[in-house]
Amino acid sequence: MTKSKTKPSLRIDKKIKTTILNYGLIKQQIKSLTKQKDLIKDEILPYFEKTNAIMLVGLDKYEGYAQRVQRNSKRFNLAKFKEQNPKLYASYLVDSESVEIKVDVKPIESVNAQQQ
Repeated sequence: MTKSKTKPSLRIDKKIKTTILNYGLIKQQIKSLTKQKDLIKDEILPYFEKTNAIMLVGLDKYEGYAQRVQRNSKRFNLAKFKEQNPKLYASYLVDSESVEIKVDVKPIESVNAQQQ
């Protein structure tokens, strides 16, 4: 006979709400920073066409170097394989499940301004 595990009752208090808020804010920051990083990379990449390394000296509080690293790799062309071998492709598909926590928050001032 197996015992069914019962989940302890979890109380949603201010601390856990703050943790959830922080999770959502961090996700927003990562998304924003990723966009910024990609824009900056596009801007600086041409400077590495003549040289693969640029010395970073004469800057406040930091010194070092930046280096352009190019990697060549092979990847599996899944779309082409699926098109040419649909039955074989389907036979290798497996069900999967993932969990995402979506947090949608706005500063209170923003919410109050929209309600007026």
